[in-house]
Amino acid sequence: MTIGRFFRDVICAPYSIPIGLINYNVQTLGMCSETVKKELDIKESTEHDVLYSGSVGNVRPDLSSLSEYSVLNQAIQNILTKASNRSSKSAVANTTFNRRCSPILPLEEDPDASYTVDLQENKTEKRIGTDGKLYELQTFGCCPVVEQTTNITFITFDNISEEDYENIYNEIDLHVENKLSETGSSNPSSSRMSVLSKMDIKNILKQNIKSQIDNVSNQVVEVSMEIDYTDRYQRCEYDFDENGYLMVDKTNCNNDLCSGNSKVIKQIIEIEALSKNIINTSMGLVMENINKVDSKTDVTVNRITNYRVIVVSLLWNIIVIFILMKLFGMFLRRIN
Repeated sequence: MTIGRFFRDVICAPYSIPIGLINYNVQTLGMCSETVKKELDIKESTEHDVLYSGSVGNVRPDLSSLSEYSVLNQAIQNILTKASNRSSKSAVANTTFNRRCSPILPLEEDPDASYTVDLQENKTEKRIGTDGKLYELQTFGCCPVVEQTTNITFITFDNISEEDYENIYNEIDLHVENKLSETGSSNPSSSRMSVLSKMDIKNILKQNIKSQIDNVSNQVVEVSMEIDYTDRYQRCEYDFDENGYLMVDKTNCNNDLCSGNSKVIKQIIEIEALSKNIINTSMGLVMENINKVDSKTDVTVNRITNYRVIVVSLLWNIIVIFILMKLFGMFLRRIN
């Protein structure tokens, strides 16, 4: 130990007048102490879970001063979304054709029964064909036929669009400061001292979101068509050109006798159903954690382990008191 350090320890000793008393009882003086300060700064912005832990401080043979920190930001999410489209379609189309071909006309329509006789005798007529020949055509006895058509068309648009997005924002502003001021002797003491400051911050954000969208479309179409047709004349049909000549069909003509075509009665049912199911869901979650921590630990240690300093400090006090008494006596003599 140098003489300068020894003299400083003497005047800064806890019982030394006046500096030691001020340093020990009022405020730690910089000239009487050695200060070691350690700091930690963490500033970070993240979009994921964050965990910081550790310690900052000073360790000496006979003392330790530590500041422990632990910061946890955690976001737990459980998002369940379900969207379903269900379409039910039912189409029923019924067509009924009731045909009656009676060769007998009622008396109010044919009182002389002449027409009825022609029907029963299969009366014919003669026409010239496009080939120049004379053909005998069947006039009656062609009972109409039916042509039934049912067209069912279903057009379905099913579209499910889901968009889930989440944003986690963690901001940490952490400042940890550990300050150790040592006064007195630099020799370690036989006792041991430990100072621990601990700081725990835990932020856990939990979310459980469930959403369900059910889109149900039910379509029922029923169409019924009934034709009740009576043909007592049963006239046969032929094809003629623009000049009135018979267009001869070899499949219907046998020698010079041609059988005619029956009338065609049509039933047409057109069903068109449009089903459009569109689901568009958008869900957004924003979570923000902001932590601002400022931790300071200030420890002052006064060691009295050098007995020579104590003895010299007492002698120093005697000298100071003696000087003060002399100065006070001189002050009194001047007043008188």
